[in-house]
Amino acid sequence: MPIRMIPTIPGSKKPLLTASEIGTSCFSAFRGSLLSFRVPRTKQEIEGDYKRKKLAEKFQERLRLIQKQDMDILDLQQALKLIQEDFDQENAKIQEKVNLDLQQFATN
Repeated sequence: MPIRMIPTIPGSKKPLLTASEIGTSCFSAFRGSLLSFRVPRTKQEIEGDYKRKKLAEKFQERLRLIQKQDMDILDLQQALKLIQEDFDQENAKIQEKVNLDLQQFATN
C-alpha cells in the first residue's frame, strides 16, 4: 500500500494544514452554510419596507385593471397618470362619505 504524501511547506517537514485546522475550516464552512445571520434593522426600515411592499401591490392591482388594448399605447408615465386619477376619484368618494357621516353626527 503506497504512503500518501501530505503537502508541506517547501524546505520544511511541517504540513500546510494540520488535521485540526482542516476540521475547523470544514466545520466553519458547514455552520456558515446552514445558518443565516440576521441583519439588524431599525423599526423605521421595517415599516418603510412594509409600506413600499403594500404600495407596489396596489400599483400592480391597478395595472391589472387597465384594459389590454390600452396597455399597447401606454408608457409608465401614462399608466401612473391613470392610476393617480383613479386614486383621486376614490379619495373624493371617501371624503364625501366622511363628510356625510360628520353631518349626520352633528345633527344628532
